[in-house]
Amino acid sequence: NKNFEPPKTYTDTKGNYTNGTYTVNKEKMMKHVDGGKTPGKSQFLYNVDADKAVLDAASYADKYGLWKDGKARVPVSNGAVGVYNKTGELTEYINVYREQNGMVHGSPASLPK
Repeated sequence: NKNFEPPKTYTDTKGNYTNGTYTVNKEKMMKHVDGGKTPGKSQFLYNVDADKAVLDAASYADKYGLWKDGKARVPVSNGAVGVYNKTGELTEYINVYREQNGMVHGSPASLPK
């Protein structure tokens, strides 16, 4: 969405990547950025800043009311972000998962049916 301006992202004093509202859960993100070393997991493309993409997706989900039970599927407007594990297809959607403590992680999501 061209009207969406994501908040600035930065590294906090503890070394965590955040946008002030959400913080990336590095441990849970790892299996989606490890180049396919974790079987059965969707992978972000090597040229995508997955952490920033997930923080931006979480903020987008807030703005447009996409959260459902701590999960949101968010469209991306500037091209494919990754490969969906079940089909091997490139996807322009991110599943973002929100934890109670403000941590988030995400993965490339299936295309809408």
